[in-house]
Amino acid sequence: MSERDKEKRDERDKEKKDGRETQRERETDREEWHSAKSFAAGLGESLCQDGLGFMTSITFILLVGIFMSSWLGSSLLALGEWLIKKMPLVSYIYAASKQISAAISPDQSSNVFKEVAIIRHPRIGEYAFGFITSNVILRRNTGDEEFCCVYVPSNHLYLGDIFLVNSNDIMRPNLSVRECIEIVISGGMSIPKILTTDDASIPTIRIGNFAP
Repeated sequence: MSERDKEKRDERDKEKKDGRETQRERETDREEWHSAKSFAAGLGESLCQDGLGFMTSITFILLVGIFMSSWLGSSLLALGEWLIKKMPLVSYIYAASKQISAAISPDQSSNVFKEVAIIRHPRIGEYAFGFITSNVILRRNTGDEEFCCVYVPSNHLYLGDIFLVNSNDIMRPNLSVRECIEIVISGGMSIPKILTTDDASIPTIRIGNFAP
């Protein structure tokens, strides 16, 4: 076989090889395009379903709100509360839950949480935010002693502990009930850098450097 024939054969082999590579590249591009198209279609369908579910939920909540604000809805709600109050154990739980709900409600007419308090808890040198809910007088042979009932919530306002604290051991910071609720819910991220108290004998508290 002459050199020329070899060159022609090599050229044909090269052309075939290039053609096969080009074909494979086209097939790869086609597969990638189909994959991208399928992904986009699935994503669009998912977003459509999520958006439809969100709009359905908003519409349902709106309709329930409109219904409950009507005369018929108010009557049904009153009937439900009447039935719950007739149940021995459930009535106490419902009453307490309703008071807590009223306390954290945007309605400012609620006075369940009377005042914000800072108490020593759980150990000496550590403090906790709480809400004064009521006052009580403890009568002893040595005399009367005034205590405050302080509710110390967890990060969820419906759960917490109740402490009876001597009124002289309570620090009352310059915070409203709403501001303290925001501090509890945010995990302390919305707390001011400096807190002052109404009692002049108690020093100013700097966050991160509590005085024991």
